[in-house]
Amino acid sequence: RINPDFANAYYNRGLAYNDLKNYTDAIADYSRAIRINPDFANAYYNRGLAYKKLKNYTDAIADCSRAIRINPDHASAYVNRGNAYGKLKNYTDAIADYSRAIRINPDFAIAYYCRGLAKQATGLPFCSDYKKGCQLGYEVSCEWYNEQCR
Repeated sequence: RINPDFANAYYNRGLAYNDLKNYTDAIADYSRAIRINPDFANAYYNRGLAYKKLKNYTDAIADCSRAIRINPDHASAYVNRGNAYGKLKNYTDAIADYSRAIRINPDFAIAYYCRGLAKQATGLPFCSDYKKGCQLGYEVSCEWYNEQCR
């Protein structure tokens, strides 16, 4: 039985549900953790990931925004919010979020790859982002660079 005041227990069970692809129960447990600890940035972030998996991009954006308000250096929250913006074809905000994640963590390979995707979707130059993601070890970025830029 979970202590009803222990936010980390609900958060960790939410992570387990997420691993099982049971996103509805994951969201419920992240929400319980947030009710106990309203400043739990990672609970907002992971709930946002679960919302994105359920294609609820508006709530994913809202939760990532909350995580960012609590922790402005949460690079992964910027990438996840950028991914949700991209799913809504809001590439301008997606590119801005990926760029912010890169400023926070210049070695964040996936952020370069995702920014490349968003730039490509809008007709902006994108090869340098795929190349950088590849140089940082993200294999998918290497594949896209080799396929799209050579």
